[in-house]
Amino acid sequence: MRVHTAAGGAPIDLMDNDPVTIAYDTIPAVPLCDEPEGGKIISYTVIHQRNDADLAVVLEDTEQGERFLASSSAATTVEDMQQTCPIGRCVAINVADSGNLFSLVS
Repeated sequence: MRVHTAAGGAPIDLMDNDPVTIAYDTIPAVPLCDEPEGGKIISYTVIHQRNDADLAVVLEDTEQGERFLASSSAATTVEDMQQTCPIGRCVAINVADSGNLFSLVS
């Protein structure tokens, strides 16, 4: 089985046991947003906590091409994200002392 790399590099033979080398310096860096107002979810996780509220953590892209992290412990948000994949959904951000807090808007 052969898989082509996203950057148009040589195909990777998945049956080959030789190590694959990735040139990380060729992957473009994405700037971070210090004061986000909102964005679209590109990745997420839900952390289940034993003695505290569950926590949803998202990685977002802004319209300007920057990225930021945000979290929410709101029960309805966490439950919604466990029921339906939130990738691509828009969020509103409240910047607090504890970090970026998000709520789903679409």
